[in-house]
Amino acid sequence: MESQAENGYRTRAVRTEDWRQLKALRLESLRDPLSRIAFGSTYEREVAFGDEVWRGRAARAGGFVALDGDGAWVGTVTVLLEPGEAWLVGMYVRPAQRGSGVAERLVRAGADWAWERPDVSRVRLWVTEVNDRAYALYRRLGFVATGATEPHEPVPGLLAHELALSRP
Repeated sequence: MESQAENGYRTRAVRTEDWRQLKALRLESLRDPLSRIAFGSTYEREVAFGDEVWRGRAARAGGFVALDGDGAWVGTVTVLLEPGEAWLVGMYVRPAQRGSGVAERLVRAGADWAWERPDVSRVRLWVTEVNDRAYALYRRLGFVATGATEPHEPVPGLLAHELALSRP
């Protein structure tokens, strides 16, 4: 599944042979200053993963990448399926592309992929209480707070809020 280019960007599913690019962008995302408030993992943890872990991640269905006009990876998101629902995780857009519509394209690609499964009734995600930009994006796309919260492990005292999007 590949989208048409819009504003110079397109999205497509991650392929098995993309594992090196996936690894590079994920490790970059974990070095981003916002990663402590956005991700439940750390650079130190994931840089130690062997190539087989990265190959497995790339081979797993549900990964999406945004590419610029030159084919460079500028963002990614992963969709994990559970019975009856899907989770958006690992959302990342490079700083230079933030505000360009890339994040919205990735969320839509992931949600559209989830809606192709008839048993999926909603798409969920976690967003930290201080990630205002991400929270605003998700709300604009129709996600609503479920009321569920949980501690955000990488930052003591920080809460993550669950948002959900119901099947259209």
